[in-house]
Amino acid sequence: MGIANVYQDYELFLKMQAENDEKIEYHNGMIFNMSPTSIKHNDIVNNIVFELKKFFKGTNCKVQSEQIPIVFEE
Repeated sequence: MGIANVYQDYELFLKMQAENDEKIEYHNGMIFNMSPTSIKHNDIVNNIVFELKKFFKGTNCKVQSEQIPIVFEE
């Protein structure tokens, strides 16, 4: 669910992120609370990361599983 149903600027998102322990996500001007993950989810992520690391071994590619902010600019 979004924090508010109005456009929020990215600076507000960064401020909220710095001031809160809860995980939030910014998408198309909306700020969303992120739900906690489950053990099953983490098992799936770990299996995928393991396979991707094998696949990309010897290349310049790095595999990250979480906690890495990604910003896509238009």
